[in-house]
Amino acid sequence: NSTTDVSIMSWNIQGNLCVKLYSPEFEDLIKENDIVVLQETHLLPDDEECLATPKGFYALSVCRKLTGSWERHGGGVTAFIRNGIQASKSPLSSPDILVLDLITCWLVGAYILPERSRWQQFTDVNPEHKLDETVALCAAADETKPILLFLDGNARTQSEKAGGDLARMSADQKPISPRGSRLLSTWRRSNLVILNGTHLEDASPGRFTSIKEAGVAEAVVDYAVVSDHLLSSVRSLSVAIPPEPTEAWSDHVSLTLRIDRKFLQVAPRLPKVVRAPPKMPVGDAAMDDLCTQVMASKQDATEMLRTLYGEVYFDTPYAQVYVHGSCKDIGSHDAIGVGAIFWGEKSQLNRVDAVPGPDSPTSNRAALYAVTMALRMANPDISLMIFTNSEYCIRHLCYWAGKNSQIGWSCANGDLLKDLVLLLRYRRAPTRFVRVERDSKNERAAAAKRSAQQGLKRGYSRAPPHCAVEVNPWKDSEVSGLPVIDVPKVSTALPEIATQRQSALRLQDDDEEGLTGNPEHHRGRVKLRDLQKKLRDSIFECKDAGAFWRIMRGWTDPRPKPIQVSLDQLTEEFTKRMNEPEETPPSFNKEQLRAWARLFEQMPRTNRDHSPRKSFSRKLTLEDIQWGKRQIMTHLATSSGIDDFAYQDIMEIPNENLLILLQAVIDRKIFPSKWLLALVAGILKPRKDPLRPESYRLVVLECCLLKFLTLLIDRRVKEFA
Repeated sequence: NSTTDVSIMSWNIQGNLCVKLYSPEFEDLIKENDIVVLQETHLLPDDEECLATPKGFYALSVCRKLTGSWERHGGGVTAFIRNGIQASKSPLSSPDILVLDLITCWLVGAYILPERSRWQQFTDVNPEHKLDETVALCAAADETKPILLFLDGNARTQSEKAGGDLARMSADQKPISPRGSRLLSTWRRSNLVILNGTHLEDASPGRFTSIKEAGVAEAVVDYAVVSDHLLSSVRSLSVAIPPEPTEAWSDHVSLTLRIDRKFLQVAPRLPKVVRAPPKMPVGDAAMDDLCTQVMASKQDATEMLRTLYGEVYFDTPYAQVYVHGSCKDIGSHDAIGVGAIFWGEKSQLNRVDAVPGPDSPTSNRAALYAVTMALRMANPDISLMIFTNSEYCIRHLCYWAGKNSQIGWSCANGDLLKDLVLLLRYRRAPTRFVRVERDSKNERAAAAKRSAQQGLKRGYSRAPPHCAVEVNPWKDSEVSGLPVIDVPKVSTALPEIATQRQSALRLQDDDEEGLTGNPEHHRGRVKLRDLQKKLRDSIFECKDAGAFWRIMRGWTDPRPKPIQVSLDQLTEEFTKRMNEPEETPPSFNKEQLRAWARLFEQMPRTNRDHSPRKSFSRKLTLEDIQWGKRQIMTHLATSSGIDDFAYQDIMEIPNENLLILLQAVIDRKIFPSKWLLALVAGILKPRKDPLRPESYRLVVLECCLLKFLTLLIDRRVKEFA
């Protein structure tokens, strides 16, 4: 009965806890209990921070220290505790021995590796001796505070009892092992009772807990042991023999102890508080409408490119041109780059030119300049197909031009890219880019490449700086009155993201390797390998690097800790931090503080701008917006405010629209209503007590559009300074 009992499960899972937690079946086994103690988790230091802890639980663990060897990292104990049950990890904990202070009792989860096993690599004290010492210290610390011990001791005790009067029977009738005798002696001294095989074990008392092979390698080595004066609170002990042993997760079975819920200190469940949404400040309706319109003007990449390049008014059969850029001595002072265009054999339009500065020549810059040459010479009213082996050139013009235009072309070769976009915009017919393989046998592509290489051999000197496109080179390209043709202005079949090449490495599936022999010898491995294969496949199925890293970060990043304080507690704590204290601290100069307050009251609300460059009154420009977008590009993952509008959304607003909104706010000195509200959040500080409101860091989330405006204002202040 979950309302009157607490369920505590103990289980040696034989490693791979990080993987097994991604199995819904394994997760459900944890959720069926209130406290779950798992031995042999094989966790590494800090793995606890990124465990996929089931919702409604928190984790506490111990693990072995890292060694310099390549041996598998074994051991480790982890406990999952349901939220509301107050538990803390005691300093008595040590490698493979987790001691939890549950206020009313000690809970000890331990794994003691087999006798004659090496333990010196991860601890200075024999784990068996350490367990004896730990139990004795817990018993001596408070005689009224009972002990619950869950142990995989790798020790046989037959039907021998420890403390108490409860008779035991065991299916394991092999002789008591030397360690078993020592454990029995220790538990008798501390008045601890073994529950395995007593009348408190339901179904068939004395069941085997480790079954490597039925009838051959069976043993009772996993124990539930409690203090004698706790017996009155014990309801039952269950030893869960799986119906299909070969499909189990481990060759150990789980032990589940049920005790009276009144015995544990369970915090009252925090009431679910339904709060009304915050009231919006009364603002200016016209400003709110303008802000809403600007936020709604976001453009995706396709819309941004269409706005950038304009419409198509002529659609004809394609003229074809092959372009090639070559460079030598890249990175040196003597670097030379040339661009070549090839329209056809003996065509008077074929041309080779040196790549202009100011940037040092590169193969990418040479390819861009070759495209510039082709566009200048092409008829703007005839559809053009440009063949090039430069994926850099194609992707920048067909996918990334919109983003780069929004940040003022502050990218490599931005001067050439800006001119290319203008030339493509001035054209009235579509342009198609086709990628040519570098080792292509195409004769025209080879001719363009030969022309470029011959240009390099002729020893072109560095060309003068690039002459930017200022006006439309085709003066008769008016479009008024012409019908718009609904076809892409600039296009390609090359995908935006390079497709991954198939690995030559052949990955061997689990079923190909084969698990030969008795299936019981491989208990848990089949299930585990199926799960590992599923997780591996999720990596291989990633469409791009972003998807790959989202999965990897989901597996390896530290996970947020659950909030264990009420919203009212945080509100009271944060109110103190965010407001002026009732009493001024002694460290403050009170007289100076009052003087500044009087000075502030005398300041006029509007001042004349006497700065040399009119830094405080000069209108914002598109260059300001472009600069601001460059600053936030590295912070696109920043959380949004109450309007749910993030920096990524700002990047998608046309600069002209953003300029109108921000300048209107400055001119009218009125903010949109939502900008006056901020969200306040609490984040648990590392290694702090989650039950104390002082342990939470205060985070204020403002509207990102407001932060963007303050960024531009800060720039003007620094300009003046």
